[in-house]
Amino acid sequence: MRYLALLLIMLCACNAGPDPAVLRASLTADSVAQIRVPVIFVQVPDRQLAATLVPSGQNGPVRSWGSRDGVQLSYDLGVLVATRGLGHDLMAADVGGTLAALRGAPMHYARLLSTINGAYQTVIQRHDCVMTREGARLHEAPLGPVHVTRYRESCNGARNYENIYHVAADDTVWWSRQWVPNLGSAVETERIKR
Repeated sequence: MRYLALLLIMLCACNAGPDPAVLRASLTADSVAQIRVPVIFVQVPDRQLAATLVPSGQNGPVRSWGSRDGVQLSYDLGVLVATRGLGHDLMAADVGGTLAALRGAPMHYARLLSTINGAYQTVIQRHDCVMTREGARLHEAPLGPVHVTRYRESCNGARNYENIYHVAADDTVWWSRQWVPNLGSAVETERIKR
């Protein structure tokens, strides 16, 4: 029961708009060890927004994560494929090329992102992307360091952007910074507890 109370306190704090650094600092080894459900920490640095999210659904490899205030992010094996509740949402994304490149396939591919415009019409943006493996590093997770490989995804299209992924040997994405069209910002996601 104590872990549930702690998690609810963290989720409630997100709604009040805490400083992202303060919220992240509260995710210590001791506090995370008490939580018995998977948790991710998400922030939009450009907007000083942050929240802890817990699983809210699963559809094949796509897991959706939700906050108490209705924000929902969906990831296909750690790659962002949809957002809800951010105001300018990513409706869907074809990230097959990204996933393949993170697992050693060809590093050049197309990426398709689907959004809704002001007239409620679907807009599909095509981006040509290149994945670069940048080497090994140590990711400091709350429950201990994790060895990861850093990847940089550079995409060109209607807008040029870069995504960063820190991936462990078991293909877990422990940290990422992924651009969201329409939002015009990157969302940073950190795996806190599996």
